Amino acid sequence: MQIDIKNRVVKIEDETVEIPEAVIELLQDDSNWNDSHLVEANQFLNRLDVKRIGFNGLNLNDYYEFIFKVDGDKFLDSHSDPYEISTKIDNENVRIGFPSDFAILVIGCKSPFMKSYYTDNNMYHYISISFTCKKTKVNAIYQYSKTLINKILSKGNSFIVPDDAFKPNETISEGEDDFEFDQPSLTDLVDDLMKLEGTAHKSKNRDKLFSLLAEAYSFKEDSRFMQYFKVLEYLGRSHPTQNGESKISKYLCNMDEKFKAQVIQKVGVRLEFDKEVECMRI
Repeated sequence: MQIDIKNRVVKIEDETVEIPEAVIELLQDDSNWNDSHLVEANQFLNRLDVKRIGFNGLNLNDYYEFIFKVDGDKFLDSHSDPYEISTKIDNENVRIGFPSDFAILVIGCKSPFMKSYYTDNNMYHYISISFTCKKTKVNAIYQYSKTLINKILSKGNSFIVPDDAFKPNETISEGEDDFEFDQPSLTDLVDDLMKLEGTAHKSKNRDKLFSLLAEAYSFKEDSRFMQYFKVLEYLGRSHPTQNGESKISKYLCNMDEKFKAQVIQKVGVRLEFDKEVECMRI
């Protein structure tokens, strides 16, 4: 799929669809639009057969795009330079970066007053994940992509949250001003994100596992313990056990002694690994 605003066309596979003048006006910041513009814009999206997937997803044929904003300590940090990363997950090309031209086109048609939030915003930083694949692979690629991004953003105590481009939340909860100035800046984190360029990954279709991992990063580092335990519990289910034994306990207690020592050292509290695992199990 290609979007050519200059020549006013959208190319989908072997079909070329002309972008109406009303849509071009909606995409222009200084345009004076009215209800008739919105009617024609919605007709244009219907002609393209654009669908909404879940809370933050867009779909056109086999193309999927999901929109997020950065939350956590970096939600006030700005990074305005456009970027685009191409990586492979399950042998499919995945694009990570600023919301694509396609997303901006759809947002401009559905909620033109919201377009500037994604193209010129000094408070929130928006990231989108987009790829083309069969429907059966969407969830695994989606979850694994979130994990990759959150793994990097978590170094700045931040993470991505799904963003509803069509129904903005007008009630903003007041959070505590707890900013860590010695953490890497959002620009530093984006630089790390750029290192995903050209890399390849395999989710092995374990979308539940990567959903848990992605969720874990939404907690501050010193509060992630229980989320990581859920991940280990998920992994431990396939571990062979005797009757009456806890799979997760067996899985954790059979880990390498050096690894156990490293865990205790990282925790920074005097305790015994195996006894702590038993407390967790109970």
